[in-house]
Amino acid sequence: MWQYYFYVRDQDWGRMFLGICPYFPFNARIYLNQHEWLARRLQEEGVFFRKAANAFVQCSNPDRLQQLADSLT
Repeated sequence: MWQYYFYVRDQDWGRMFLGICPYFPFNARIYLNQHEWLARRLQEEGVFFRKAANAFVQCSNPDRLQQLADSLT
């Protein structure tokens, strides 16, 4: 099955991509990277962190990181 992928850089969510099937029933999926969203929120708040791929390996305010992560429902 063929899929077309479009890579997008959103102002709020950061990097994401869309997967669209060109055949009936023409479904589409949006793949969001929640770690990227968390990193953007922390940057906005001035919280120091370090990431390795999709893992937060260091954070100056881990409680705030946890609060933001819990807000993703």
